Amino acid sequence: MSDVAKQLTETIYQYIRSEIWNEPQREFRRNIKPAVLTKVPVRNIVSFRDAYLELPHTSRDTVIKNTPSYYVFYFPDSATTLINYAFANDWVDLQTLNNELHFELRVSSRQGVIIPRVKCFIRNIQYRAGLVIAVDAAALVTALGYGYDLNQIYITIYRDSDLANDLIISSFCPTTVLEIDDFTTPSNVNYCFVDGVLYPISKVSYQVKHYYEFVKDENIVKYYAMDYNADSPRYDSSYYDEKLLIHIPKAMNANNAVVTHNTCDFLVYNKTQDFGRVITRVYGDNTITQVTHNDFGVDLDILEEYKQSMTIDENDEFAVVVLIRTHNNDNFLVRDANYIYLLYTLSDELIIDFLCGKMTNTLTFWRGSELDKVVM
Repeated sequence: MSDVAKQLTETIYQYIRSEIWNEPQREFRRNIKPAVLTKVPVRNIVSFRDAYLELPHTSRDTVIKNTPSYYVFYFPDSATTLINYAFANDWVDLQTLNNELHFELRVSSRQGVIIPRVKCFIRNIQYRAGLVIAVDAAALVTALGYGYDLNQIYITIYRDSDLANDLIISSFCPTTVLEIDDFTTPSNVNYCFVDGVLYPISKVSYQVKHYYEFVKDENIVKYYAMDYNADSPRYDSSYYDEKLLIHIPKAMNANNAVVTHNTCDFLVYNKTQDFGRVITRVYGDNTITQVTHNDFGVDLDILEEYKQSMTIDENDEFAVVVLIRTHNNDNFLVRDANYIYLLYTLSDELIIDFLCGKMTNTLTFWRGSELDKVVM
């Protein structure tokens, strides 16, 4: 092959890697580590640089003990354009923001406990760069416990330019038993966060002074749950770690649509206790990697960290669940330099064996450790 042909081939290959497998401009996911402005809860007013901001739900006529207190965070101006919302120098809660913009904006712990969005408030600062988030102290403590390290709070933004369907969040925070008796669970919701932990709707039971967040995400087209145990398929990643291989069965993606990890949510799910947590991407860009159009790698060290923190009984069984979104994209598997279209003429079992490096050494380009070098 001539030098010109090699250069053209590499140019085409780079286009496939960056624009076909994963489309960062259309499928945008970013994790932000905000600066902590208040290490203890504050009421009424918070100062930031030379500005004084009145906190949400502050009333000079309210008895101080009934005024909510907040932990306050700041993140930079670059995120303002990403959110693309016309802030009016006032607070808006994240539930309202998510419902109006139909994208995901979450405040969470490092290990995927989501702070109730109706209790998180965001605003701009007039004539200054950046955004401020106020998190209701009671909601944060209920979700994460007293003494949680505020430096381990993260903000996740996820949006897709092809978003075609609604994402609707609703909340319920009962203060009396009577409110529970009068409450009707919303219909057609995908799941519920109870104090920031994900539960199936069928497993939700209501208690006073707990936070329930119902998510109706019409962009989720399928769920895939894979048992996570010592026998789960894995491969040695090119990033010097070991990864769990998640292969979506061919029958669930018969048309070989390109499913990118940016569009999906991944959960660690305790099957025995029926609850799960979202795998955050705050551990680094290689937490979850793209292997093929239909396969992903998840860092095993991170999975073990989740599993240990979620174990209630030593016999608990776990799964990794993928919430699959496609946003009505029309991208499908193409013929590429690694012959994935040929790999996908094989059975699911053989595909997994090849990706895990269990087959002949003559087709090393089908190993997960080779594929995730060039596919993020």
